Amino acid sequence: MFEGNSCGVFSAIHEQSPDINRGVERSDPMEQGAGDQGMMFGYATNETENYMPLSLDLAHKILYILAKIRKEGKQMTYLRPDAKSQVTIEYDDNGKPVRIDTIVVSTQHDDFVKPENDSPEAQLKADEEMLSVIREDVLKVLMPRVFASIHNKRFGLV
Repeated sequence: MFEGNSCGVFSAIHEQSPDINRGVERSDPMEQGAGDQGMMFGYATNETENYMPLSLDLAHKILYILAKIRKEGKQMTYLRPDAKSQVTIEYDDNGKPVRIDTIVVSTQHDDFVKPENDSPEAQLKADEEMLSVIREDVLKVLMPRVFASIHNKRFGLV
């Protein structure tokens, strides 16, 4: 059984390694990375041609295509290099994917909407405008390219 009374939690939070910091710090802020943020995930499965879980495979496709869009420099020109994605899939009782429940895309970006003044309200309004543009671009630029790249007919995802 795996539940709150039978498991332990180990927390080992510490400062970033100086070696990692040297690999991350850049004089040009446009080339700045996130450092040692990372998560390992995966196991062999027949859900995809590369034997990775479908959710991970889709998250990787999203990030790959987002990077291509950024490097092309024609759309979503506010993108910066650091991005993360998570895909949550609902499965039926037989372990077959039924639907994509949630897609999360998080990316560094330029502050392409400037606040009208230094007030917190003006900053919130600028942030909301940027979020609106990013959300629209994710839905109308990124995701159509992701779906067009999917070749997994086995689960009806084309």
